[in-house]
Amino acid sequence: MIKLRKGNAPTITKGPYAGEIVTGDHIIPRSVTPELDNTLFNLEFMPLTLNQKKSAKVGQRQIQLARRWHKLGILSDEGLRSVETQSK
Repeated sequence: MIKLRKGNAPTITKGPYAGEIVTGDHIIPRSVTPELDNTLFNLEFMPLTLNQKKSAKVGQRQIQLARRWHKLGILSDEGLRSVETQSK
C-alpha cells in the first residue's frame, strides 16, 4: 500500500514472481468481445511476465465464463458466439 500511495505500481511480494509488477488482464480478450472491454468482472490480476506470455487465446475457462455471463444477461448473443467461434 505504501508504494501505491506514492503512485507506484503494485508488486508481488511472495512466491516465484516476487518483485514483479502486478498487471490487469482481460479474462476474455477484448479482441474477441469488445463489449467486455470496460467491465471489471472481465479483469484479473497477474504478474507482468505471465501477462506478456499470454495471447488472445480462448480456452474452456473463457467459454464457461462467457456462457455464465450470457445466461446472466451481461454478455450478448453475439459476444457468446464470438467466444465460442474463437475457441475452434
